[in-house]
Amino acid sequence: MIIKFFQINQIKLKQNNLILFYGKNEGLKKKTIKDLIKNEKGTILHYEEKEIIDNQILFVENLLTKSLFETKKIIIIKRVTDKIVKFIDEIKTKNLDDILIILEAGNLEKKSKLRTNFEKDKNYICIPFYPDNEQTLSKLAFSFFKEKNHHHIFGVREMKNRRCCIKLYRTLKCKPLKPHRLSTPSKMKL
Repeated sequence: MIIKFFQINQIKLKQNNLILFYGKNEGLKKKTIKDLIKNEKGTILHYEEKEIIDNQILFVENLLTKSLFETKKIIIIKRVTDKIVKFIDEIKTKNLDDILIILEAGNLEKKSKLRTNFEKDKNYICIPFYPDNEQTLSKLAFSFFKEKNHHHIFGVREMKNRRCCIKLYRTLKCKPLKPHRLSTPSKMKL
């Protein structure tokens, strides 16, 4: 099933424990994964696809082994390709109640087996991440200012010039915001 990155709150992790993130926007992928797992309690394990394919039997055994002390396993597998499809087919028959598996891939073509499997299966989640455009940057800028509780200062929603908003977001992202410097949209010059 395909969802958009901003619909991440709609994911029911108990029902959908296999999630594929793919696309060129690495920064947004990392942020979305971080947001997805921030409230989850459990052990977070990072793997590369090559590690799993080389030791598939051992990995499945470790995956299914439950510890008395851990409540949940969160497994993030990076740089996945179509080579991992056989592994996914094997583990979907197993009991994965307390396991969340996140697959991170680069750009996947429409013909990709991995992508088509995740798009067609209702138990899997597939989230594409395309390069930023003006619309996504505007949403990021507004959420950034809202999160920092400064959206009222700049009137981001009412701003006619999105590029100005985006430049301001890029400029201030790493710097603390000082309301006395920029108090009205008319004073903003970039």
